[in-house]
Amino acid sequence: MIDSDDLKYINDLYGHDAGDAALKTFAKVLEDNFGKLGKVCRNGGDEFAVFLKRTTRTEGRAIFKKLFRQKLTFSYQGKDYPYTISLGFAAYPDQGASREELLNKADAALYAVKMTGKSRV
Repeated sequence: MIDSDDLKYINDLYGHDAGDAALKTFAKVLEDNFGKLGKVCRNGGDEFAVFLKRTTRTEGRAIFKKLFRQKLTFSYQGKDYPYTISLGFAAYPDQGASREELLNKADAALYAVKMTGKSRV
């Protein structure tokens, strides 16, 4: 699970059109990074799920670290604005045997990250 941090703040400060631009940019970044490796799905709001095929926990961690090294920005009305993300992930089969179990574990990991200051991988 990957979540764009502070989307509500972006909406409140710059308006919902800016929030939409941020979400579209975020979705494109995820598709560019993970589209060939698996499936990217919007889970709701500013949260996305990424399913990576045939990827170990170690490989997944390296892939997500690569994402965090990128400078993430979205453009709105000719200006670029930085944004950050948080994520939590779970690996099959060690952390869950079903999609639902893996999503629940990844969601719990994301929540833990958000509660401890939006740490990175």
